[in-house]
Amino acid sequence: MAVLEKTGIDRDSILVVPMDQYHKDPKKLALRAVDIQARAFEVGMAVATASCVIGTSVGFILHWGPIAWGLISAVVGFAIGFGAVRLARMLKGERAIACSPRRPVPEIAVILQCCETKSAAIHDVLWQYRAISVGDSTEPASS
Repeated sequence: MAVLEKTGIDRDSILVVPMDQYHKDPKKLALRAVDIQARAFEVGMAVATASCVIGTSVGFILHWGPIAWGLISAVVGFAIGFGAVRLARMLKGERAIACSPRRPVPEIAVILQCCETKSAAIHDVLWQYRAISVGDSTEPASS
């Protein structure tokens, strides 16, 4: 804020708003697939789908037919995908129940009121201090 004040912005013209990262009531949060079981299941289903397609195609020339070989290859593919993720996580030493997500760096919104002549200097200051995005109300909105 001191750098912005040195550019000629009055303290009363600066509004800083902290952004909430998480909902106050954790029961209302949307569940995320962050635990290893859910990721292993997702990878298992993806590998099962791919192997089912291959198994069904090969099943046209094998004895039991495409339906049986499609189901067999889907089960085997799921076991391979699920097991590979679980094994990789065990070898890395991660917990099998749930991994807590990394808390992101807190974000704030800074709203400044100034004249157009100071706008370029303020943009430079904000970019210098690694702002995620910078907007200007004098510029037309891009569509």
